[in-house]
Amino acid sequence: MSTKPESGNPDNPRARIQELPHLPPLATVARELLLELNREEIDINRLCRIIEQDPGLTARLIGVANSAYFSQREPIYDLSTAIIRVLGLNLVKSLSLGIALSAPFDTRACPAFRLDHYWCLAMLTSTLASQLASQAQLEPGANEYLFLGGLLHNLGDLVLAHCFPKQVCEVLRQTEASPTTPVDALQQNLIGLRASEAGVILGHKWHLPERILHVISHHHDHQYRGESWRAVCLIGYCSHLVRKEYCTMESDAIPDLITSHNVLELPENAVAAALERLRSKGEQTHSLARTLAGRGA
Repeated sequence: MSTKPESGNPDNPRARIQELPHLPPLATVARELLLELNREEIDINRLCRIIEQDPGLTARLIGVANSAYFSQREPIYDLSTAIIRVLGLNLVKSLSLGIALSAPFDTRACPAFRLDHYWCLAMLTSTLASQLASQAQLEPGANEYLFLGGLLHNLGDLVLAHCFPKQVCEVLRQTEASPTTPVDALQQNLIGLRASEAGVILGHKWHLPERILHVISHHHDHQYRGESWRAVCLIGYCSHLVRKEYCTMESDAIPDLITSHNVLELPENAVAAALERLRSKGEQTHSLARTLAGRGA
């Protein structure tokens, strides 16, 4: 169990995130999974050996395979069967890395932060981006990290909830009371740091792939035109769509949503069809998010 932050300079949140001992080095499993990202071919036996070093992660993935989201008739009891019959190598790699990277964070001191909502947004964003990828004229190789980018795009929310639980509770309280106030503006005012900035600071500390850092840093910046900008824009667009569909949408984000849609030149019917597929699995997705959060179905 990680230690809650008790030291550091509260007036310098960047230094607090970078220097406090409660942000440990990457666990062995997460480090080895990151190495797998650089391999051209994934070996199922090697991947299983890495994941099975962490019994909790193994159990979580088997739970995902047995969730209502995948509608399996026969129960799954082991990881290799979960990969072969249900999840597939690429999905398991992304999910296992997403779970492993989120494991060090303890958000219990921030009761307003719902971990299942965090995972629901991550999964829906990843799924929607993957469904729209073929329509978005993405950069070469973007499909290899698109799902993982969607899973990790809001990693900074976890960092802030762990490091600054009282302030994040206040951010969430004010967001509920005034939905038109942008969340990042509240984070800046109350914490001195936006979630995207916190996620990038952590990402550099943990040596996450540069493409993932671009997603974390720029997914809500519709004017970003740096490396892999189309994939970054797609993930941000899908995150906005999911928030609009399932949450109270900040009014200032609507023009960004329209701009991103126009820049990506996505067909209206493709977006509508993808959203309808998400809606059709709404309850299953929320159940899956609870499993990813470690709270069962």
